[in-house]
Amino acid sequence: LNITDNGEFTFNSKVAPGDTYSVRVDEPPEGQDCLVYNRSGKVADSDITDVRVVCHNEYTLGGTVTGLGENLQSNLVVQYHTTSTPLKRSGPFTLHGTYRSGDNYSVTIRYQPKGHFCEIANGSGTFTDHNITDIEISCSDNRHSVGGRVVGLTGTGLALILTTDYHNEQEIKTIDSAGEFTFNRPFPSGESYRVYIKTQPSGQLCRLNNESGVVEDDDISNIEVICENSYSIGGEVFG
Repeated sequence: LNITDNGEFTFNSKVAPGDTYSVRVDEPPEGQDCLVYNRSGKVADSDITDVRVVCHNEYTLGGTVTGLGENLQSNLVVQYHTTSTPLKRSGPFTLHGTYRSGDNYSVTIRYQPKGHFCEIANGSGTFTDHNITDIEISCSDNRHSVGGRVVGLTGTGLALILTTDYHNEQEIKTIDSAGEFTFNRPFPSGESYRVYIKTQPSGQLCRLNNESGVVEDDDISNIEVICENSYSIGGEVFG
């Protein structure tokens, strides 16, 4: 039975006393969800007129993402109620599911995308009589430098290796004098690093302090390379 308006309805088929019946919504109207009350029972000796179909408008939840770069190492993941949804790029988005007027909503960030930091505006509220389209997720490139300082270097040929946990990337940096140094590769928040000495300087031995860690929300500048003169031990053999 197709119903196009509010009001009373009657099925064309007749049922006999003692027969059972069950009514369901085969296809709800566009943009609405309908529930059936007094949907089933057994016919006695009178017409059944108390089946009620109550329809509610359905609304969607979404907004816009800005600032996400291309080729993300990991997706931005947002949480709403018990559902998580990955968002892969900037632009408008609509989350899964539909809602009714009066429903509350709250959207939060469950996982930050690697190399970015995202914040939400207009993330919570209550549905009234329209779709929610004004959630704003603003992301910024969140990359930091890794470096430190060299103390006591007088020799030549000191070389450091910087390794990462992303595709086992490496960077080799040659250092000619004492002082501050910075590797070229930028690091996103959450990525780990480790520095090794590839080549010792001539006539010296160097050691490292604070050579490994995880990049958080600031540049890494506390790696220490401490170099000291090295001496040989020897003598003569007689007899």
